[in-house]
Amino acid sequence: ELLVEGEEFAEAVVELVRRATPGDRAPVEMQDKPGPELLVEGETVLVKNSYDVKDQLRSIGFRFATESRAWTASVQHCLTLCPDFNAPEDINLQALLALDPTQVEVPQAEQVKPAPSIRIDNGEVLVLNSYPVKDSIRALGFRWDQERVCWKKSTEEVLEQVGVGDEGELTIEALLDVGRSLEASGVPAGGEAREAVVKTVDGEVRVFNSYAEKETLRGLGFRWNQEGAYWGKLLDELRSMPGAEA
Repeated sequence: ELLVEGEEFAEAVVELVRRATPGDRAPVEMQDKPGPELLVEGETVLVKNSYDVKDQLRSIGFRFATESRAWTASVQHCLTLCPDFNAPEDINLQALLALDPTQVEVPQAEQVKPAPSIRIDNGEVLVLNSYPVKDSIRALGFRWDQERVCWKKSTEEVLEQVGVGDEGELTIEALLDVGRSLEASGVPAGGEAREAVVKTVDGEVRVFNSYAEKETLRGLGFRWNQEGAYWGKLLDELRSMPGAEA
């Protein structure tokens, strides 16, 4: 039986299930268990597979994040822990675990909530730590993956949505920009798309709330204006199209 604090509940449940589930070829106690892994994602340091070192991590200011299933701390906090850490890429697990907790000053406010981040995994884009931006992610058509505790969508579809040609160019910032634009253009989270509205402004035809018609508009030569959250095309260009009437 595991007695845990609230913030550790999710991690303890995972550990309990791991212990209780028999392996296909070996008893549980003989199975290889992945060791702790440190990752730096944006402004957050995450340590995964960290159950065996959780007490050490807690003692130096890390907090367990249920959504990412990892112990986390801000990059800024970690850089203050060790004189050898001069940049985020210097942060390493071995040095962190070697720290003397009695010599570490942990600010009372160091209750880190990991920033939203993305990861490419097996042909899918995964959005982690997404609660603050879930409406934008949902507007993009991502689906919730309960098992991995993240939002997911095929990489190919996401690249097309964001307008980049390579996974290396895909960032959480670019993804959220498009998601927020979609929200503004008529795709509220969990709701029905609003009715499209057409306006003519300064010689340009602008279509708002147009998510449902975006493919048709793209085919007609309309272009997405991210700042104004509308699809636009010059009125003169529209009039010159075959079959168009003034």
